[in-house]
Amino acid sequence: MCEGAPPTKTQGVFLFFNCADPTTGTIIAAINTDPFSGIEQLGTVSFDTDHGIATTKNGVLTQVMVPIEIDLSCVGDTVTATTFGIMTLKFSALPPSDSCPLSGSIKILGVGDMPGPAPFVVNNGSSGSIGKRSSSITSFPLF
Repeated sequence: MCEGAPPTKTQGVFLFFNCADPTTGTIIAAINTDPFSGIEQLGTVSFDTDHGIATTKNGVLTQVMVPIEIDLSCVGDTVTATTFGIMTLKFSALPPSDSCPLSGSIKILGVGDMPGPAPFVVNNGSSGSIGKRSSSITSFPLF
């Protein structure tokens, strides 16, 4: 994925985290979705849970906004980026409440480094969306 080849229809970049404890083992990975297999771990995400903001409706969690740090590395660690941003996760307000979000978004900014003329900037317009886990993905990828 980091080597310039666009993903095929059965490949993608996914965020994997444990809904019960997102502070441990959160990774960004390139995977094959059919059949499911790991291609390359691209980075990690750290959640600043001390500064997160939770929103509730009638006592049920509906949204969490949390500062994050994303550390990306690929091509044998020759391309790296450290970015910071805000992750917004949305939860169902209807029972039964699921511990995993229904959707979400990430907005980031930061700097990166790669062989060549100069470092690069990940600007404030960089963002990504988070969807509910596909039922075909039942575990973290192995590398």
